[in-house]
Amino acid sequence: FVAALNADNGRLIWKARPFTGEQFTDVDAPLEVDGTMVYAVSVSGQMAALSRKTGKVFWRHEAGGMAGLRLDREGGKLYLATDQAELLCLDSLTGKVVFRAELPARKQKKFIDLPTRPLMLGPYVITITRGGKALALDKDSGELKMTYSYHTRTSAPAAGLPDGSGFLVMDNRGVIRMFNLK
Repeated sequence: FVAALNADNGRLIWKARPFTGEQFTDVDAPLEVDGTMVYAVSVSGQMAALSRKTGKVFWRHEAGGMAGLRLDREGGKLYLATDQAELLCLDSLTGKVVFRAELPARKQKKFIDLPTRPLMLGPYVITITRGGKALALDKDSGELKMTYSYHTRTSAPAAGLPDGSGFLVMDNRGVIRMFNLK
């Protein structure tokens, strides 16, 4: 379920079950919210856009597997990095696919290279694979612009530098690496 609570008193405003026909319907990624919608992704990769006021589902999209979600508030697009080694870009109002980009990852082993939640950084969408790659894709076309390898596993999403010049990644050993985009 996804629920909206009153910030002043904690009372329930609405509760919705945005995913249908699934054995496991839990929300598996951080929610994204804009002025009118709440966006959620289920453990099996279903995506839903709900009204912020009522919880009514406006559209659904099947991502095809577990996904990390990020909203580009300025561009009106949603980016989903899936365990099918894809980056999907959806129009946030309609849920229609803007582009689908194949990520360089090992697709034969599900969850091995599951990308983390994408990061918006200037003209790029950054996604980190658990297998040790940082990928910078053009946020308008999905074209792969840069690949960085660091040869250790991670499950942490990237964090952007305040000036937009690069990003940080922490691997499973606690080592933080910085990557420059310029």
